[in-house]
Amino acid sequence: MVQINLKNAFPEKSESERKEIEIKHFRFLADLFLESIKSITMSSSYVKRHLKFVSTEVVEKLHEKGQSFIIVMGHQGNWELAGPIFSLMNKHKLNVVYKPLSNPHFEKLFTKARTKFNTMITPMNNIMRVMAKRKKELDATAFIADQTPSDPKTGTWIHFLNHETLVFTGIEKLSKMFDYPVVYMNVDRVSRGQYEIIPTLLFDNPKETEEFEITKVFFDKLEEEIIRKPETWLWSHKRWKHKRVTTND
Repeated sequence: MVQINLKNAFPEKSESERKEIEIKHFRFLADLFLESIKSITMSSSYVKRHLKFVSTEVVEKLHEKGQSFIIVMGHQGNWELAGPIFSLMNKHKLNVVYKPLSNPHFEKLFTKARTKFNTMITPMNNIMRVMAKRKKELDATAFIADQTPSDPKTGTWIHFLNHETLVFTGIEKLSKMFDYPVVYMNVDRVSRGQYEIIPTLLFDNPKETEEFEITKVFFDKLEEEIIRKPETWLWSHKRWKHKRVTTND
């Protein structure tokens, strides 16, 4: 699957170049697995030694304005550790949207890890209700938004990594519904076990954007980071499950 995805994303690269990315990727996955296990027992001092929140200015300005916002991310770097460092370094209440694990034992373990340092977690199917209920609170609601919709009717098509790609549009809909700014968080692996979290304000007034503009800008930003450091994106999932069907009227 990794080889297929890399070939689809980087057809211009030679086989040896893609092989080099593949090897680096599996080394990264091994570290990611161990880091995820470690997150279950990690302390605040451990988080601060291994992660750096590069700039709090974007988030601080939103806090000063009394503004909740939406965080949008991809499966880049160690996204699991991004939550703890955000909660430790910022005043907004972090609410991470997630898909519950089918194994109850692992679900319990990772719930414990993800809710450390006063972080909330909310299943995807409950997020709209929770956001509405907490409208008067100062929240940062985080989505990992580069999954593929199972039903083509629930997404839109964009050009991403040399492919017509079906993507979710839920973040765009929610940001407009609640009028929450959208902040992209890049998790940059600077060395083994060391990460930097870099926030970028994408949209301050989402209601003023064109249809699918937020979605496309996010994926353009994510694509830039993947091209810059391809080994730290999650290539092991089937990335292009659907093919766009065009009809002639």
